[in-house]
Amino acid sequence: MLRLHLDNNDIEDTGIQVLADAFVKDGFAPCLKVLWLHKNRITDVGARAFGDALEVSLKCVTELCLFR
Repeated sequence: MLRLHLDNNDIEDTGIQVLADAFVKDGFAPCLKVLWLHKNRITDVGARAFGDALEVSLKCVTELCLFR
């Protein structure tokens, strides 16, 4: 999978944490290049947790959209 568009899905911090865990622990989408998460309900706490996942396992991502 190269692109994942999860924008406008009412994802909250708990949902983004589940996604982050999938990327880190399960090695989900190791070749992901584009990830859109805008227009969700992710707070700074969720964004921070997701940022940690990016550093660990999503090194190929070249486009990330995470605005509210």
